[in-house]
Amino acid sequence: MKKSRLLHSIASVIVITCSVVMFFSTAPSGFPRGQIVTIEKASTVSQVADELATLGIIRSPFLYKIYTTVFHGNKGVQAGTYLFAEPQTVIRLAYRTAYGVRGLDKIKITIPEGPTSREMAAILS
Repeated sequence: MKKSRLLHSIASVIVITCSVVMFFSTAPSGFPRGQIVTIEKASTVSQVADELATLGIIRSPFLYKIYTTVFHGNKGVQAGTYLFAEPQTVIRLAYRTAYGVRGLDKIKITIPEGPTSREMAAILS
């Protein structure tokens, strides 16, 4: 009887813990689609976590820090400009910022030799 209660209690704690982690790992309901965030070169994981939480991109800075550390150790996050077009889990966002998956398409531009600065501006526009 005591073993049964103990097992039931342990199972309940595990289920509740998993439920809480799952909830805080999902994207917030007010996720700002199309949000562009720039992570500066000297930013710490804690600073990035707090900024993402403030912007409504993640629910839990704590889980973000844990997942970033799991993915990338103590190497931190990659500086750069990130596009958060669609809601994503905190696990996916931690992976993206740890490895620099920015979500922005790269554009190739070829500038021929000899144009003036005005001609280059026209090409770039």
